[in-house]
Amino acid sequence: MAAVSQLKRVIARMAGDDQRTFLITSHDLSFVEDVCDRVLVIRSGRIVYDGPLAELRARVSGYSVRMRLSGSGPLASGLDQAAARIDAGGVALRLAAETAADALSLLCRAGEHRDRIEDLEVGKSRLEEAYLGLL
Repeated sequence: MAAVSQLKRVIARMAGDDQRTFLITSHDLSFVEDVCDRVLVIRSGRIVYDGPLAELRARVSGYSVRMRLSGSGPLASGLDQAAARIDAGGVALRLAAETAADALSLLCRAGEHRDRIEDLEVGKSRLEEAYLGLL
């Protein structure tokens, strides 16, 4: 991790001091958020976004709730069935909430599945949500 931090510092210094432009390709969106001010997103050979990072980030607001449930049983009412991805390991849900209260409401509805919850993450929406929205 120290090498990544050092690379970020070197890129920031060189870009700022020498007015250089760097072309960085990465699937690590947290790295992109830390070092880039402009983003180009390509899907199947076509540009789907070309613009400032801040503009892309502005497309996401609020909170994200991610959870993994064991088994493949039905979901509680109020949980978005379309947001569910079912695989051999169970059900993965990625839900969006505008406010902290909305996120809490989603968690309360998910409580019906408390015995099935294997993993749970709640946080501010990240660049990843905007990126996935483009794809």
